[in-house]
Amino acid sequence: MDIKWLVLACALYVGTTSAQRLVTVQPGPLVRTEGSHVTVWCNVSGYREGVEQDFEWSMYLHTAPDREIRMVSTAQQNYAYAVYAQRVNNKEIYVERLGRDSALLHITKVQASDQGVFECYTPNTDGQYLGSYSARTNLTVIPDTLSVTSVAQSLSTVEGDTLQLSCEVTHKTTQHTHLAVGWYLRPAEEPSGTPRDLVTLSREFVLRPGGSYRQRLASGDLRLDKTSASTYRLTIYKLQPADQGQFYCEASEWIQDPDRSWYAMTRKQSDKTTVKVQPTESHPLFGVRRSYEARRVRRGRCELGRTGRRSRNQGSSRQPSPTHQQEAEPTGGLDKQEAELPLGLGKQEAEPTGGLDDQGAELPGVLDKQKAEPTGGLDEKGAEPTGGLNMWNEDEGRSCPGDLEMSSPYWGCRNDAARTMWNSNGTLLAL
Repeated sequence: MDIKWLVLACALYVGTTSAQRLVTVQPGPLVRTEGSHVTVWCNVSGYREGVEQDFEWSMYLHTAPDREIRMVSTAQQNYAYAVYAQRVNNKEIYVERLGRDSALLHITKVQASDQGVFECYTPNTDGQYLGSYSARTNLTVIPDTLSVTSVAQSLSTVEGDTLQLSCEVTHKTTQHTHLAVGWYLRPAEEPSGTPRDLVTLSREFVLRPGGSYRQRLASGDLRLDKTSASTYRLTIYKLQPADQGQFYCEASEWIQDPDRSWYAMTRKQSDKTTVKVQPTESHPLFGVRRSYEARRVRRGRCELGRTGRRSRNQGSSRQPSPTHQQEAEPTGGLDKQEAELPLGLGKQEAEPTGGLDDQGAELPGVLDKQKAEPTGGLDEKGAEPTGGLNMWNEDEGRSCPGDLEMSSPYWGCRNDAARTMWNSNGTLLAL
């Protein structure tokens, strides 16, 4: 009999202890920066009746540890004391329900005066008191010392250029914290859209590219370098038109809580730099070169080798060959079907170049009506041009459109200011 009573007593004890209420709160101390958004979770278990639980939050100052200051409750609307009433009414402090027995306290902009001990209390719903009904945690509020700066600029670039931007990130937190620094791009075509994540140096000091920039980071066309204790430099090689928009740097300061989870205490952005990327096809310099090459290929039919060079007197006395008399009139050794300018930049149809008119008078070689120079014949002094066609204009200093000039013997366009020149194959040369 004694054994039976002992077993029954043990069963009743186990049933009683298993039904005890247990309230748990996020363990502290929790260190947060002033002005940041603070959250603290609270859970309850072991209650008998399956009813929704209520949560009441209070705090105690370190200077008055026995004085309760009520903050917010899920059960009572006017629960807060005057010191917190206005912030509760403005939804700066509120409780978010995560379930029937779990809730989250929110303080949207924590103040230095909020530092102290926070208590989560759950009213009894069991009809009898068994177990614990509240739990406490400690909140420490520290100044926000994170600084993120970058010089705001407006840059105009060309496709294929290299872009470098620097960002300074500093903090003076005495606690052990980690920084994460990243660069972001707000595309010009989507000014109100989600910024693109270019590359980030995480709190674990791991380089992580954005999804669409993974390949460019792997190929070396995208870099993020920490060049000093506080300087983070972004480098993009071979800029693309899709890269234009607003670039900015963002840094966050992380701290590890006692439960081993990481929390971003504060996050800040730098000023934005606007970058415009002009496609190569529309750039004035490259556009002229490409147009020049296309026209040269399309109209470049020149047969100077069919006739020898001649002096001015010989050219004016020569008569048309009987063989070509009915086909075309002589034009410096070319008939009218073949005498197209190799660089017809200013004319849609070729004109005679260095040949004879119907009366035997010599015709000037024409690039355009305003800039006529002998081409393939004699220059103004009667000397033969060296190195083939001489497109250089000695008087006006240029014969190509824009800032480009014709140059012999390369049969191309050059830019004295930039000290560059393209030959007939489109190869970039240095003067």
